Amino acid sequence: MVFDELMGYQGKGLAFASGDVWREHRSVTLNIFRKLGLDENVLATRVTTEVNRFLGHLDKSDGQPVNIREMISASTSSIICAILLGHVFQYDDPRFENIIRDIQTIITKNQQIVMMSYFPLLKLLPLDVLGYKSLLQTMEALYGEFKLWIEESRNRDPRDNFIAAYLTERTTRVRQGQTTTLDEINLLKVVSDLFIAGSETTSATIAWFILYMLNYPDVQRKIVNEIDQHVEKGRAPTLRDKPRLTYVVASILETQRLSSISPVSIVRTCPKDVHIKGFTVPRGSLVVPNLDSVLFDKTIWGQDAKLFRPERFIDEQGRLKVPEEFVPFGIGRRVCLGRVMANTELFLYISRMVQTFEFLPPRPGQPPSMNYVLGLTAVPEPYLVRALRRNTCRK
Repeated sequence: MVFDELMGYQGKGLAFASGDVWREHRSVTLNIFRKLGLDENVLATRVTTEVNRFLGHLDKSDGQPVNIREMISASTSSIICAILLGHVFQYDDPRFENIIRDIQTIITKNQQIVMMSYFPLLKLLPLDVLGYKSLLQTMEALYGEFKLWIEESRNRDPRDNFIAAYLTERTTRVRQGQTTTLDEINLLKVVSDLFIAGSETTSATIAWFILYMLNYPDVQRKIVNEIDQHVEKGRAPTLRDKPRLTYVVASILETQRLSSISPVSIVRTCPKDVHIKGFTVPRGSLVVPNLDSVLFDKTIWGQDAKLFRPERFIDEQGRLKVPEEFVPFGIGRRVCLGRVMANTELFLYISRMVQTFEFLPPRPGQPPSMNYVLGLTAVPEPYLVRALRRNTCRK
């Protein structure tokens, strides 16, 4: 939030906006998504195309240890780029590589941003002790790239990408004399919010999933067996298979729960004085939702809530069960806009990855640590993995 203020974006966009700005931009964003055909089925086609490209890239590792997190991040970022800009970058495009690098820098150093949000005087410390100035330069470079995206989309067909559709909608409302908060500063912030949320959260979740597979090989075997049982040989899983792949879905849900990549949800502001159990929360107070308090609650998930156990999402009849306390995307009106997209991506990436490759640690019997780095999201410490193509793999 402190950077939004310094760069002139405070209260803009989606993530940290409120009132009329947030309401109008949430509505416009959802409407544009619908116009772009981003329902589950159409989105699945886009995702499947990118998954195929990603698997081909991963196959080139030839079973050697690789940092799969970097590869996944490039792949998921490519999808959101195609939606926002209407352009599919090659993984080794220098422009695209700079975007990914800047995003990763901002995400991993988010704790400095949080500290300065609560203690603004920290930014006055000499010698840039917290890396504040260098981080600000990184954000300016990233926003500079997003400004280029807006220029490139200015005369594009609004059916082609999100930015062009937003610009067209703004022009229409202005010509009709409507009062609107749509402008290019808000657009810039919306693009940033959607890009970071649309690429980082999914790639982080997939990285956690692979790490769990290295530490829980029995789960990986069960997933493969279920796919082999319900998906014909020679065919890749699709969303139509999802209802039958109960254990696959349960494993994804358990990854989302246990990794808790966004332990602190979007900050809310108290609109009026609220009295709770003898305490008064004054109007204007910032309220920070702690999702971990729900996702790790032993009264809900059992005494083994800190262990990876997909079976907790399967009932005695072998059917999927999802408690209402499962809230990785938040709750209420501020629930994540991209949850449908995220769930589609997670299922298609993970089912295809495990169907095609066996994931193994660099050294047999020595899985990587499950420690994490907390920035904008909770991501695993960097680790290496070997991806060996299965003998019964499908093309």
